[in-house]
Amino acid sequence: MSAVESPGCVILLIDESAAMDSPVQQTPGAAALGQTPKSKSASVATALNAMLKRLGDGPDFDIALIGYHTDGDRAIVESRWGGSLDGRTFVPVREIAESPVQVEERVRRIPNPAGFGPPVEQEIQFPVWYAATPNGQACQVAAFHHCRKLLEEWLETAGTNPGTPLIIHVLAGGSSDGNPHQAVQEIMNLDTGGVRPVLFQAHLSTSATVPPTLYPSNRYYLPAGSQKDLFSRCSELPTHLVTELKAAGATVNESAVGMLYNARMLEIVTLLKLVDAHTKDWPSKPTLPQADQVVTRDAEADDQPTDAINTDEALVPASDQDDSESTDTDVPLLDPDESPPEADDESILVAELDDESPVSSQVVAASQELEKAALLVIVLDRSLSDPFNPGPGNSFSRLQENANSLLGRIAQKPNDVMDVAMVSYGTDVEGDIDVRCGFEGSLAGQNFVRDSDLLGGALRIDEFTKKVSDGIGGMMERPVKQPVYLELEPAAAGSPVKAFETVSQIVGEWCGQHPASIVPP
Repeated sequence: MSAVESPGCVILLIDESAAMDSPVQQTPGAAALGQTPKSKSASVATALNAMLKRLGDGPDFDIALIGYHTDGDRAIVESRWGGSLDGRTFVPVREIAESPVQVEERVRRIPNPAGFGPPVEQEIQFPVWYAATPNGQACQVAAFHHCRKLLEEWLETAGTNPGTPLIIHVLAGGSSDGNPHQAVQEIMNLDTGGVRPVLFQAHLSTSATVPPTLYPSNRYYLPAGSQKDLFSRCSELPTHLVTELKAAGATVNESAVGMLYNARMLEIVTLLKLVDAHTKDWPSKPTLPQADQVVTRDAEADDQPTDAINTDEALVPASDQDDSESTDTDVPLLDPDESPPEADDESILVAELDDESPVSSQVVAASQELEKAALLVIVLDRSLSDPFNPGPGNSFSRLQENANSLLGRIAQKPNDVMDVAMVSYGTDVEGDIDVRCGFEGSLAGQNFVRDSDLLGGALRIDEFTKKVSDGIGGMMERPVKQPVYLELEPAAAGSPVKAFETVSQIVGEWCGQHPASIVPP
């Protein structure tokens, strides 16, 4: 334990799935400094290491660094301290400052002191405690269960009147092992001696066309899907952190929560700086919310609109700026051999809509006045018998992977005459039927999108290796790049009636725009 009287603790929970290997969105200031895009994993590692170095100059407290991913169907959630700290979970900050795994020679770029001209490069000594190799999927349910156990163990030795524990979760996408809502609520409802843990969530994205959502105050102004889901899994910002954000130039409404969505590294750095402010506030604590307020936060509504932080590039210290090698962001090629169980039927469907399809060619030749247009509607059942703890590789996860694979193959060979719509359904945590229509990211707001727009509208590109036959009786590993369009989470079973009513509306709208189509939806 730390030397500070009645200290709190901090848990840094980091997504280490393959999704973290995609490039992170840059700020305009970073591009002006000549910086090139890096992977989310590398960018987050730099920000975390810079923060750990900075914390060494502040008060002493216990901090844990936890990473999570899967290896096959096995969830791996482990402490990420290395070197002399290997094998430990909570470590006093004073020991961390003395125990970096290594010290790297890095070059940082800062604005030219003259106020104009190219950026100036400086060599610095950069201590490193954390590095990750992205792999597998994001087992968030297992990760939050692990964090709850860590907090329970910490509370047994924390003494009376401990400071408010803070958990910061940095993620790149959805959960692969179930809906994490219940696991998160178990953490947020822990009584830590008069206060409850504070949980913030920071979602990284590469979508430059979608503005970030920063510290929203009302879930009902958020678009349906991942943002609303994430909102209900975040704590309300304590007063002292609201003050800190406003001092940094942020606009924060009443009842704002600690949530970032589609965030750039500038916003991540600003969020991590709240750790400094929070630890300096110990042992004073925010007022304890009622248990039902925590559990049903996603059902609350107020009149405050969602606001975004207007921060200045100068808020990012030069030592926090990234400068490692750039990540390849070329448009990927999909694995042409990849075929889920439904591939035969899907291939037939795509072939029927292809320019060289004999059926469509004959019809077009017979009547040039008819329009060659088509609509594909995918209806996805999100239900599982236990959506909150089904484990990695569950049936919904596999179903969603197949849907992403189908969309990827359509995007790889577009004919620019087919529109694609996506509808999913289940029951939300309040017991209401939850029907979602359309895609997220840059494709949001459209009931259907043209197949030629799919590839550029992917949420991210996942890279992994796949074992295939080498043709001589053995197996070989082959690199695969797969665009991801869907990051849904499983739900309790629900009636499909409203989903197909939505499908009917989509089909009616599409038919109204394409009255002469020769291919029925």
